[in-house]
Amino acid sequence: MVAESRSRLRRLSWRLPLSIAGLLALAVAALSWMSYREVRGAVIGAAGERLESVARQLESLLARRDSGRLAALRSVAAEAVIREAVSAPGRDDVERVLDALDPLLVEGLEVGMVSLWDSGQALVAAASTAPPSASEAGRAPQPTFPAWAVGDTLGLSGFYAAEGAAWYDLAAPVLGQDGPLGYLVMHYRLSTSPEAVQLISDLIGAGVTFIVGQPGGTWTNLSKPVAGPPPASLEAAVTSPYESAAGRTVLGHGLPITATPWMVWVEFPLEAVLEPVGRFLARIVPLGILVVLASAAGGAALSRRITARLGDVRSAAAAIASGAYDRRAPTGSYAELDQLALAFNFMAEQVGDSQSRLEEQVAVRTAALEAREAEFRTLATTAPDAIVTADEDGLITYFNPGAERIFGRASPDVIGQPLTILMPERFRAAHRLGFSRQVATGNGMSGSGTRELVGRRHDGTEFPVELSLASWRHDGRMAFTGIIRDITDRLGREQAVRGYASELEAANRELEAFSYSVSHDLRAPLRAIHGFSQALAEDYEGRLDEQGVRLLDRVRAAAERMGLLIDDLLELSRATRAEMAREPIDLTELARGIAAELVANEPHRNVNVRVADGLVTTADPPLLKLVLANLIENAWKFTGKLEQAVIEVGLAEATSEFFVRDNGAGFDMAYVDKLFHPFQRLHPESEFKGTGVGLALVQRIVHRHGGRTRAEGNVGVGASFYFTLPAEAQQERRVET
Repeated sequence: MVAESRSRLRRLSWRLPLSIAGLLALAVAALSWMSYREVRGAVIGAAGERLESVARQLESLLARRDSGRLAALRSVAAEAVIREAVSAPGRDDVERVLDALDPLLVEGLEVGMVSLWDSGQALVAAASTAPPSASEAGRAPQPTFPAWAVGDTLGLSGFYAAEGAAWYDLAAPVLGQDGPLGYLVMHYRLSTSPEAVQLISDLIGAGVTFIVGQPGGTWTNLSKPVAGPPPASLEAAVTSPYESAAGRTVLGHGLPITATPWMVWVEFPLEAVLEPVGRFLARIVPLGILVVLASAAGGAALSRRITARLGDVRSAAAAIASGAYDRRAPTGSYAELDQLALAFNFMAEQVGDSQSRLEEQVAVRTAALEAREAEFRTLATTAPDAIVTADEDGLITYFNPGAERIFGRASPDVIGQPLTILMPERFRAAHRLGFSRQVATGNGMSGSGTRELVGRRHDGTEFPVELSLASWRHDGRMAFTGIIRDITDRLGREQAVRGYASELEAANRELEAFSYSVSHDLRAPLRAIHGFSQALAEDYEGRLDEQGVRLLDRVRAAAERMGLLIDDLLELSRATRAEMAREPIDLTELARGIAAELVANEPHRNVNVRVADGLVTTADPPLLKLVLANLIENAWKFTGKLEQAVIEVGLAEATSEFFVRDNGAGFDMAYVDKLFHPFQRLHPESEFKGTGVGLALVQRIVHRHGGRTRAEGNVGVGASFYFTLPAEAQQERRVET
């Protein structure tokens, strides 16, 4: 039952009306509460205005209550007999004083007393309206001098309780020429008849009660002492509800009585004030409940109509999910639901079209996969390498013909056998341990590249193999496929290459030793030839004819040229064999340094050397310096006959080639293939000196870096020499400066 209730609450047909009813209930409750607060505030405000009006009426009435008594009291205090009595009291004066006080004891006062006091506050005479047989409650209290009755003006005291009644005093000074001679005090007991109380009640309205008193003192209802209002209510300046002494919640309002120390306080029961509010709530709450129920019924009807349409969409969606792609949702009278149905139908059409295209693609891809599988099987069957597959138990599941040929075993004989039958006995234990660990951790053995191992043929012979291994999963189980290659021939070739390399290294060392030996052995005779010819020219100067001098000069020149050839050959040999250390090089700075040295050696030349900014690459610094030095020096040499020579060093952006260009003698492109061969010269020695080794040195250094060289020229116009470096070494870039 609980699950069924929860299922219903999750349905829109239930949630929509419940939500509407809940929202309306909240709205009605909020509106009712706000209305109640407004009506309650208005009623309490009206009651407060009424209480204030009643308090003002009572204040006006009570303010006039004792004005006559005060006037009579002042009149008696001004009589001569009273002044004489307080000035020089005597026995005869007492009788006369009592006669003078008698008018103050008017009829209608049940209990009262008048007392006369001299300036020293001594009692002179006193008269009371209470008969000797009066009860204790009706008897007047013993006269006492009121401490507040000092001064030249009339006054009233606050209320005080005595003998079970509420009393207050009226006092007037007996004045002489120099100030008060004494005081005449009237002690008044409050006593109001029931008729007077009823008259006041009729005046202020039914249900309203009032009391008179002073804050912190005695309060009375004009008949007897009563409890006063709470001090907090007295301090508040507005009408406010509070708990009365009788235990009821009332509204109270007070006003001070003019010319008295008293305050009148009016109270009205709060329940009587709020009675109209209760009647208002009794009307509005049933109306709100009726509105909520009606809204819930309307929401339920609307929800059923909406959910019925949504049910149609849901049924159509279920049909499409089951494969009925032609199913559509019906349309109705609600525009929003029609838009939903139309959007759903459009989506259904798109899904149908997508399904058709997907099925076509699946068919195409299935055919492609089948073709690829056939290709793989053909490849695996025809592959010269061994392809072996094993499961996570280490048992062979596939063994291609290449494996049969390499291991000398037939596929049916090894399927289901452990992999260890393909390896020597000494490696099998370590293989089982490592294989189990790999399967347990689930890491497989892929991604480690190839490894060299030892295989074992069916006849027991061992041979070196190279293994590439991959792991994969099928039906939750791990599998391994290895490609095994017999590397017996390759290792033999590698061994032969290592032997050739060793022999070549030995030959290079012998060649280097031979080069230095030849250089040393050739340089000694050359120095002797040059020295003897120089000595002969100096010693036999004047005895040799012109032909003899010319022949000696030719001998010395030939010796010098031979020395240069030996130096260039040694340089070419060192450049070919020297070890390279690649590092970033600033070609701009390097080229400018070489040009600066040439200018310093021949300052009379007028050569404009232009080196582009930001030429950077990665190469061996000493070797690359030889390249630039030979190219720039060649350009310097072949522009030697020009009055205005131009040499440029830069980078061809389109081809990423560095170049050195000049406007010198140039060359015929028909002989361009000879430029980079040793000792090949396109210009005679008499025109431009040189050995023909410099460009050969440039090409060998660039080739060692993996780059290439080329040249372009035109006779009498100039020449351009280009060189590149490989992508992994050349990182040239144009740096803007």
